[in-house]
Amino acid sequence: MNCHDALLQFDAARPDGSDWNDPELHDARQHLDTCPNCSLAVAQRHAWDLALLNTTANTSVTPPNGLASRLLEALDSHTSTET
Repeated sequence: MNCHDALLQFDAARPDGSDWNDPELHDARQHLDTCPNCSLAVAQRHAWDLALLNTTANTSVTPPNGLASRLLEALDSHTSTET
């Protein structure tokens, strides 16, 4: 497994790390054992994800009305221009 693929797999993994022992991540985990750059990148990304989860879980801010639909529309328009 190369660095790009390993990082993509960990980016798709759950932020709390609860799926890191799943068979689908086996090769990516093995890559981390031999690649200090990816190991550091995954550790930093994981720490950021957990900090974001903790911050949002302890925040009582209500998102603006229509935010979800605007985000989904933006994603749809972005993906439709790539195909």
